[in-house]
Amino acid sequence: MANSGCGTVVGGLLILGVIGSIFNGCDDDDSGSSGSDGSDSGAYYACEGFVEDRLKAPSSADFSGYFDSYVIQSGDEYTVSGYVDAENSFGAMLRSEWTCTVRDGGDTWYLESLTGLD
Repeated sequence: MANSGCGTVVGGLLILGVIGSIFNGCDDDDSGSSGSDGSDSGAYYACEGFVEDRLKAPSSADFSGYFDSYVIQSGDEYTVSGYVDAENSFGAMLRSEWTCTVRDGGDTWYLESLTGLD
């Protein structure tokens, strides 16, 4: 089961990111997640939030975790790969591997791409 404390922090960051996106006029593919700290772990948790936004049942999500994922940095971009176990629209638990690329925008993470979720 995912750590509910981390989920609360990520959820709060996502809400701030959505509000920031509205005021910045960003579309869905360039939406931000607040709390950029320019670190591998910050990129991981930003990607986790972007993945959670696209799940049918986000409350059922159990992520691979930072130490079981891969993070590669190239300049201000980070590519993160991991997996999530979550319920689909029929209630069955499925594992989905995902790859997410985010850009460090200083105070905000910007989603560049997200693949692997059906």
